[in-house]
Amino acid sequence: MYDLVSIVVVTTSVISPQVYLQITQVNLDWTALFSSVLVPIIIAFFLFWRRDRKILFFIFMAYIWAVTDDAPVYLDSVYTWPEVTSGLQHSTLEIILHVLTLIFIVLAFREALKGTNLTRQKLLELSCLGIFAYVLSYAQNLPLLSIQIIVLQNWLELDLAEHVASIIILAVAIRVALKN
Repeated sequence: MYDLVSIVVVTTSVISPQVYLQITQVNLDWTALFSSVLVPIIIAFFLFWRRDRKILFFIFMAYIWAVTDDAPVYLDSVYTWPEVTSGLQHSTLEIILHVLTLIFIVLAFREALKGTNLTRQKLLELSCLGIFAYVLSYAQNLPLLSIQIIVLQNWLELDLAEHVASIIILAVAIRVALKN
């Protein structure tokens, strides 16, 4: 029950500032960064890491970057706020955020695999599921015409669907990793 309540609290701490930023359309500044990224990380640290729920903490850390990467927070444009750009700084931050997501997915797998028997079959399953979860977490960035059309018309719905699907796939992967 503790994990479920913690997940709801952490999820709310991520979604609330984003909803506020979307509704108010205020200029982004360091207060937005603090409320939408740092506060949820601090809350997750105390609810997950300090309670020895490291897998949940790593999963949270994998997705905080993907969720805040684009609208309404635009973490990938933090150096040019409130303007969103596509220059070198933007590309560099995109790469950093994508790498952070990948690193924390790997750390979640590593933590889940502790004390279990790692077979080739399990490694292959985890690799496929992990790659699929990672790609889905940034699906709006795929240069496919059909996805880009959806991004232009229904960005928010696509963003929500891709993150939920990615989290479900990662949860399946963690269950595979936890099996002996």
